[in-house]
Amino acid sequence: MKRFLLIFLAVIFISQACQKREQEMQQGELSQKEGVSGTDSTVLVIKPKPINYDSMFVVLLNLRQEIENNPMDTTLRRNLLQAAYDTTWETIMAVGLSDSITFGADSVLSLRTAERAAKLDAYRWCAYIKRWKNEGKFSNFSQINANLQGGRVIKSVKTPDNRVALLLEVKSHLIQ
Repeated sequence: MKRFLLIFLAVIFISQACQKREQEMQQGELSQKEGVSGTDSTVLVIKPKPINYDSMFVVLLNLRQEIENNPMDTTLRRNLLQAAYDTTWETIMAVGLSDSITFGADSVLSLRTAERAAKLDAYRWCAYIKRWKNEGKFSNFSQINANLQGGRVIKSVKTPDNRVALLLEVKSHLIQ
């Protein structure tokens, strides 16, 4: 009887530990890295939750379009800042849009030019987002000077109205 009770308790303990581990993996995970010397023998490594870039693209594009339609609404800017600025990893994501593309004999060149324009537009939005974060207020749109380096294009699509829209991710410290 004691043996049965011990086995039963062990099974319950293991199942609870597995459930806890599964919850940690769903929320982002802290794990220990072995073989590190120093005063503390373990180092915690943060593994972030994966980002659904398709959803992020849609959210940021919609917020951007709402801001363009109502540029004086600071609530929309605050919402964009909260969605676009990752405070854990100090990265900014923004959606850039090109003008409509006219396809003709040089359609490949037109597409590349539109992609470049959308990327520059996304950099501009990243600079605004960083300014709003650093200033703590939502200044009006104006000419902005920023030195931007790096960044990576996460997603690029051609919209139904023949524009290029792309999602760009930039480390905040690369925007000066």
